[in-house]
Amino acid sequence: MAAEVLTRVERDQAFASAALDAEIARSPQLGPRDRALATELAYGSLRVQRWLESRLSRHATRPLTKLDPRVRVQLVLATFQLFFLERVPKFAAVNEAVNAVRQSKGPEVAAFANAILRKLAREAEAESAAGSIDLEVVAVESAPPWLFESLSRSLGAVGGACLFAIRAHSAVQLHLRA
Repeated sequence: MAAEVLTRVERDQAFASAALDAEIARSPQLGPRDRALATELAYGSLRVQRWLESRLSRHATRPLTKLDPRVRVQLVLATFQLFFLERVPKFAAVNEAVNAVRQSKGPEVAAFANAILRKLAREAEAESAAGSIDLEVVAVESAPPWLFESLSRSLGAVGGACLFAIRAHSAVQLHLRA
């Protein structure tokens, strides 16, 4: 469900909330916990998408922009789960994404996805154990560059960074489109 939401956001420039509402409406059998997980996956992945794609790019042998959008979405969702959702086992996040990629694009692309996600799973495990994921850095790196530059010009570099530090720990988020 979250993959379809992210695909619609990317492909159709759909609003995430409208796409998510439509997907939830199509799946009335989902319980509240499953709806909550789909919501967290969709909004969480979008919130830190730039950071996730940066992490993915470190291990990809080809530019992410050259990948099929459905493959890129599966990689982004799995990376979000690896780094930010402790309740989802890392092997499960990798397995689900690889299976989805295999189903849509075949075994070669699935092997590519598997290699990247296994490397990221090891990194996520090491960073989690060391407590080294800095949410403020994630927030700054996920912000559209034009927004961060504008805020830094208006508020100074420290003021702009402080706004993103608050954003990193806030339950309410504001999403702007460039």
